[in-house]
Order: sequence, then structure tokens, then C-alpha cells
Amino acid sequence: MIVRTLPLSVLIILMAASQTPAQTALTWKWKQRETLTYVIEDNYNSKTVVKDGFFELNQSLILDTTWQVMSVDAKGDADIIVTIDRVQFRADGKGAAAIISNLRFDSKDEKEPLSRPEKGVFGVLKAFVDSPIAVTINEQGSVKHFDLSEALTANLNNNNTRELAGFFGDIFTAQGVRHRLTSWLVVLPKDPVSTGDKWRQELPSRGGKPIVSVYSCDYAGPVVRDGHTVAKINVKPEVKAQGDGAKKRGEKIIEQHGEGGVYFDDRTRRILEVVLKHHVVLESFAKTTLDTRTTIKLRPQPSR
Repeated sequence: MIVRTLPLSVLIILMAASQTPAQTALTWKWKQRETLTYVIEDNYNSKTVVKDGFFELNQSLILDTTWQVMSVDAKGDADIIVTIDRVQFRADGKGAAAIISNLRFDSKDEKEPLSRPEKGVFGVLKAFVDSPIAVTINEQGSVKHFDLSEALTANLNNNNTRELAGFFGDIFTAQGVRHRLTSWLVVLPKDPVSTGDKWRQELPSRGGKPIVSVYSCDYAGPVVRDGHTVAKINVKPEVKAQGDGAKKRGEKIIEQHGEGGVYFDDRTRRILEVVLKHHVVLESFAKTTLDTRTTIKLRPQPSR
């Protein structure tokens, strides 16, 4: 019997190929006329201490949203209309914020506001519902265009809403609305990735300039989530101060840590779930502690 052996160079190539790690494409596949439903939940706790006083406010916002893909161009960029179908909001204050106690709003509820704070909050949040928001997103999940409706923009820019923003924070600002609707869209690499690959992105923060959000990402590989194998991306959220604005306000980030994960279905090419936690301590004329937890989940479409 004749035994044939392969040349050494061929063996080396074959061995190298067998050791090449499996790669996964992490890019969206937008489809014209498809509709996606995402539930976005943002829990935001803040505490500011000034001398002997403090202002502490715990808030929760849940948005039921519909993403209707209107068109997709040759590059894979999708024009999408985002509609907020339902708003649920909760707020409780302590210290100087104790004037807000057990405030609850649900756009599906017919409850009439009683107090002055309730009337202001209810009026603005009702304007969120069924107000079309035009968004353009590419295959990597990068937001190239974001445009609130004229009615919602006018509502957020009026004096009453600005007063609410001064008390409750960015939830009552255009930047805050954009952050909650799009900050979970982690920008994905153009090329396929292997386990351990890393990348980084910067995006506008919920408070706008001069604070910038930074996501440090690494591909963790396939995992089982809710009985299905999906691709997991580890995400470390951070913020950083930049520009003269931060210096003028004397803001310094003295402590922060964050963790999270993005679960991506590489078969349907869309994000199924996002969980992000972040703890930040800022210091200027006062010391402010911020704790956020954001969860996003794709709601399955009803079977036809």
C-alpha cells in the first residue's frame, strides 16, 4: 500500500485554517415595511448633596415603541418612523424633592391629574404618544438622523416643560428623549468579529454637552438566552467631561463603574435585548450621585 504524505507547507496552511476562530457578522438587516416593537425601560436615581441639604429623586420611565421601516437604500441605511405607543412614568422624591411623592402616570389610564406637578407632567408625557419621530439608522446601528415632530419639539421647548426639566432632569428635553430612544443602539463593527474582539464608540449623553457617553464593547461569543442561541456583546458604559463647558461649570467625575450586555440575533440580524447599569459620582459646587439601569427588549410579533 502506498502512503502519500502532504507537503509540509500544505499541512501548515490546513492547521492554521482549523485554528482560525469562528467569526460572526454583527450587522443589522433592515427590511422595508417591517415593524419592530421595542419596550424601553429607564430607571434613573439621582441624589445631590449641598452642605446640610439634599435633593433625591427616583424615576422610572417605560416606553412602548413601534419602529416602522419605511425604506432601505442600497447601502443598507433605513429610514424609520418611531412611534411611542404608551408611556408609563413614576417619580418619588426625598429631601428638597419631597414635594413629589408617589407620582404615577400611564397614558393608557384615564386618571385625571390633581396636583399642579401632576398636571404639568401629565400634559407633557401625553404629547409623547403617537408623535412620529423620523430616524435614519445604518447597518452598524449608527443613528445618522433624528428628528422629533414639530408638535413634540414645540412642547419640549415651552416654558412649562423647561421648568419641569429643571426639576426632573433631561427626561423633559429633546436630548433626553433622543437618548432614551437610541442610546441602546450600540454601533456594531463593519467586519465579522471573533470572540474577544473589542471596539469603542462615543455618543451624546442624556444630559448633552459637555458630558459624552462612551461604550467599550467586546464580543463575548454565542450564549443561550431565553432558550435561543444569540451573540452577546459585553458593554462597559462610561461618561467623560470634555470641552470648556465642563471646566466652566467645574464638573469632575470622581467615581464611576458600569456593566451591561447586548444580545444580538445573528440570524434575523437585530438586537433582541439590552441591559445596561451605570453608577457615576460628579462633583462641582455639590456632590451628585447618579444610578441608571436601562433595559430594552424586542417584543415578539403576533403570529398571523
